[in-house]
Amino acid sequence: MNNTGSASVACYEEIAAEYYDPRLHPTCRDLRKLSDQFFRSHLSAGLPDDGDLVEMGPGSSTLAPLVAAMGALSRVILVDSSRRMLSYSDQWIAAGARSVVASAEATGLRSGSASLIVSSLGDPYNIPEFWREVARLLKPNGRCLFTTPSFKWSSHFRSGSDQEVAEFLRSDGARLFMPSYVRDEKQQMSMVEAAGLLVEEWEAFGTELLDAEPAPKLLCVRTGTPVVSAYVVKAASQCCESRPQGL
Repeated sequence: MNNTGSASVACYEEIAAEYYDPRLHPTCRDLRKLSDQFFRSHLSAGLPDDGDLVEMGPGSSTLAPLVAAMGALSRVILVDSSRRMLSYSDQWIAAGARSVVASAEATGLRSGSASLIVSSLGDPYNIPEFWREVARLLKPNGRCLFTTPSFKWSSHFRSGSDQEVAEFLRSDGARLFMPSYVRDEKQQMSMVEAAGLLVEEWEAFGTELLDAEPAPKLLCVRTGTPVVSAYVVKAASQCCESRPQGL
């Protein structure tokens, strides 16, 4: 573990075995469902004609099944720092996707090689180094689709010196703190812009979009309040100068 503030920060190897268990962790389930809505809507129009399709921190990949249905799985690169989390995508790796065990901030991939970068709930590495890596990897026409828990929701559970961690209660009773860097929309955009990128679109997803009763931890905010924030990011040279409306 590492130390941040007053909390000992755990790694994803420590929670991988049960992360996707919907009975044990319904909050993770529902945040992922909302995040997936964003990716499906943006990828339904098709894929870039060339370049790598990179997913950062996939665990159980969001991108691979969508791309496999389009016949382009061989272009997918799954980058995760946790081998145990990456094992949830073994079926896609066996079918032709490439896997890389590396941090999202230093992937080792070739500069200017990615036409699409996807990151679902990327708050564990939502720091300037990650966005500089995104800028390095993207082709001139490339885009990054990125989601994170919303600041309005996550701020209900953070105080004092523990602003950059999220609590994870493991089934054996262990109380772990996972790295989680959640910014409000203006802070997020400023960080992206500092890396030489711009936010083309910003979207918000609330519990009213779920098809079942939300996880108890999501009920601390009113219906309609965003619990997931989503961004479409691209190279500054490809963007207009104005920010998304409302920010």
